[in-house]
Amino acid sequence: MPLINTIDVTIFTRFTIPLLGSSTNEPVDNTMVVAAVLLSLVVIYLASKVGGELSNKLGFPPVLGELVGGVVIGTSVLHLLVFPEGGTDSSSSLIMSFLQITAGLTPEATPAVFAAQSEVISVLAELGVIILLFEIGLESNLKDLMEVGIQAFVVAVVGVAVPFAAGTAGLMIIFGIAPIPAIFAGAALTATSIGITSRVLSEIGRLNSKEGQIILGAAVIDDILGIIVLAVVASLAKDGAVDVGNVIYLIASATGFIIGAVILGNIFNKSFVAIADVLKTRGSGNSRFYFCVHHVLPGGHY
Repeated sequence: MPLINTIDVTIFTRFTIPLLGSSTNEPVDNTMVVAAVLLSLVVIYLASKVGGELSNKLGFPPVLGELVGGVVIGTSVLHLLVFPEGGTDSSSSLIMSFLQITAGLTPEATPAVFAAQSEVISVLAELGVIILLFEIGLESNLKDLMEVGIQAFVVAVVGVAVPFAAGTAGLMIIFGIAPIPAIFAGAALTATSIGITSRVLSEIGRLNSKEGQIILGAAVIDDILGIIVLAVVASLAKDGAVDVGNVIYLIASATGFIIGAVILGNIFNKSFVAIADVLKTRGSGNSRFYFCVHHVLPGGHY
């Protein structure tokens, strides 16, 4: 297996591809991009592992330590993992500096490698969230969520209204902030993370309890309400008036998505289970994934 993995990396790094999302077609050396991505993954793994273990020893959920570890390796402390979206450039990345010293990365090629590495890590982060929520969905029971729908809705409404009202009023009364900035900041306080919530519930073994289902259902509704609140506030801050049509569209689309997902899930659930039971190639997913990606990537048929 180590030999196969080495061959995989060697084959992958033989090709140069245009920078993802770049306005130019200038190729980027994949060797440096892969090295930067692998170093980033090592840093992320070590930070999350150490943070999770320390948090667990202190009696807190491991995910809390993982979040703190992410803050430490980011722009707030160590600058090991930074992204262009945060207003930083390649000169702020210690990983880029390390590659310049040890791997001969030239200053001219550093910005392109930094941008490509940042995009790859961002995609992997999005995939990680999707996989996490998919696993939580596998452990959740739709009937249990429906049974606590009313309680979850009440919790979600309170969880949005109270932070929004308290944050807005506090900024205006205590700090003297103008109404529009205060409302915008209050709306930001309504945001929650269903991924973190579900991860904590899963770690403490309470995901399938009644309380866990209420919290999980409230987190889903809270996200929808948060999107609507942010859309209203963004429209108010931009034009000084609320775009009613946009708000109605968001409400209709979010509601339609949830209803459609529930209906389609009930329709295709048994079919998917039956197909999965027929499949006989379990356990060889890594090899199937390798051959699929290898033939999709540019130069796969070299």
